[in-house]
Amino acid sequence: MRKRVLSLALAMLLALAVAVPAMADEQTPSVTVSTLIGARYEDAGVFTDGMAPVKSNGKWGCIDEMGRVVVPFNYTFIHNFSDNVAVAVTESASENYIRYKYWLLKKDGSRVPLTYFEEYEAVTQQYKKAWYPEDGSYDFKNEAAYAYDGVLAFGGRAFNTNTGKAIEINKSDLDALFKRAKQYFGSDESPDFYYVTANGNPCVDGIIPMCIESSDVWACVLVNKDGHIVKDYIDKINMVKNSDGWGYDKLEVLDRLTAPKDGLVVAAMYDVLYDTYKFGAFDYATGDWVIKPTYSGFRYYLSGTFFSNGLWIVQNEAGLYGAVDKKGNVVIPFKYDFLNVFNQGLAAASKDGEWFYIDTFGNRYDVGLPGGGVATDIAVANSFSDLGVALVYDRGTDEAYLVMDTPVNGVLPAIKGSEGVSISTYFPNYDGTIESLSTTNNVDEIVAFEDNGKYGFYKLDFDLEGANPYDDVLPGAWYYEPIMWSVRENITEPASETEYDVISSSPRSDIIISLWRAAGMQEPTLTENPFNDLKETDECYKAALWAYENKITTGTGGGNFSPDMLVSREQIVTFLWRADGETPVTSGETFSDVKADDYFAEAVRWAVKEKIAKGTGGGLFSPKKNCTRGELVTFLYRQFAED
Repeated sequence: MRKRVLSLALAMLLALAVAVPAMADEQTPSVTVSTLIGARYEDAGVFTDGMAPVKSNGKWGCIDEMGRVVVPFNYTFIHNFSDNVAVAVTESASENYIRYKYWLLKKDGSRVPLTYFEEYEAVTQQYKKAWYPEDGSYDFKNEAAYAYDGVLAFGGRAFNTNTGKAIEINKSDLDALFKRAKQYFGSDESPDFYYVTANGNPCVDGIIPMCIESSDVWACVLVNKDGHIVKDYIDKINMVKNSDGWGYDKLEVLDRLTAPKDGLVVAAMYDVLYDTYKFGAFDYATGDWVIKPTYSGFRYYLSGTFFSNGLWIVQNEAGLYGAVDKKGNVVIPFKYDFLNVFNQGLAAASKDGEWFYIDTFGNRYDVGLPGGGVATDIAVANSFSDLGVALVYDRGTDEAYLVMDTPVNGVLPAIKGSEGVSISTYFPNYDGTIESLSTTNNVDEIVAFEDNGKYGFYKLDFDLEGANPYDDVLPGAWYYEPIMWSVRENITEPASETEYDVISSSPRSDIIISLWRAAGMQEPTLTENPFNDLKETDECYKAALWAYENKITTGTGGGNFSPDMLVSREQIVTFLWRADGETPVTSGETFSDVKADDYFAEAVRWAVKEKIAKGTGGGLFSPKKNCTRGELVTFLYRQFAED
């Protein structure tokens, strides 16, 4: 249970409170809207770290959430704040040149120079045509700047966010690397350029991904904040050869390396067979591929990491989007024309010209219209923000809607602004037209709005007292009530305070603990441990002994329990059937992949008859498919909690 307060860009919402359908065991959400800062600026960025860049009289400065000017209007451009710093640009002109200086700007208005980017440009007519838009102002809006974990990434370089100094790769480390690389690349030429390769956060756990280039060599390494190379993969990855249809040019091996996250690093490998790059993920510590470089495109950067709600959005050779889990298993089939990152358990999807949302099981959710019905002509649908809302634009009604992650009967409810004023989240490169709304635009707590060519900021407080705390658990979904019950009754445990982890598979240890708890946590009477691989201090010890003496499981053979082994759907329904006393069921629904003499056939018939489990579609039960955490808790709920 928690209270979420959201602030969004809604201009003049119809009333002080807007209600959406209530969820079970929750209060009805209410929405209150207020103008935080009136429309008075020529341009505006995004509020992050309590600061927003704004433009007045042709110059940029920064304001706080009270509208107070914190950074004076002295800059040609200021990027949005990230990790409590921002990149700012100044310019000065003489008769012969214009000088551009780049600064690391602090929240108190102090600054240190990023001297690596000082530029001098000759003032010529050709220069003006090449670099100046029609209004005569210099455009720095397309250059991304990210700061995270004490590192700023800007213009392909890494900077220390305290000092503004560039993080250079240690020369002795480079010399040693290229001396060793000579045997692979046939050259010991020193690199003439290296740069940060991550498109999202430039640094995770103090590790920075960088790409090294020379005329003969192109390879990526991981570097710490002191500039020392902590990992390279010349031996392990660069020389992987074509064994199952994919091969690599040894001179162009790794590109677009990301910082490690959950032990994995995303990398692009150049495939000489198809003259293209393929994306995969490898283990940071060993360099072994976990997900082979198979995919043509990927979407990790929108969420700051390539996995979101346990899934990674990738693109196959046919250009269709799907999603894989952290072991590379396809969870969402490749059938979408576009698929955004998952957040709050939902992802925006496009297929055959239609936009809608899907959950992590692939179930579809349409966007409802505020006055009733379903939006049928959505031009673009954004991903959900951490606040539990998303923004869509519907051509059919010529309106932008704020969508909430609270599905009711397969439809996501939406609210809208008053007539004549657009709902919009504003980014520096956003041109002000709702049709061009980018799929990367997430709704922030305080967002800019445009009114007659001037920009201000609106605040919307969205009160969900007693709401579901898990980003990947959808109210109204088939697993919602089971998860709320299981956490409340301490049957299963969430992965974290904000994520339940619905889609991951469960090992035998977790399965048997959950079953034991749901059945009443009876103390086992066995005095001797029947399993070689369990000890009394193991969390699942009592549950395993209880399951053994109640003939729910005798282990996996050889006197082992195998606590880390994943459990299939055939095994989980067998466990549940045995826990129920092995009630005989000789007839019932049949499935093409369940034979009459299979050891689990009667358990499947029982589970279907008791409405504990269902088939997976197409006349299949999918007995060999691993049981997900969402399925497990739903099976337990239907057996032990439902009337």
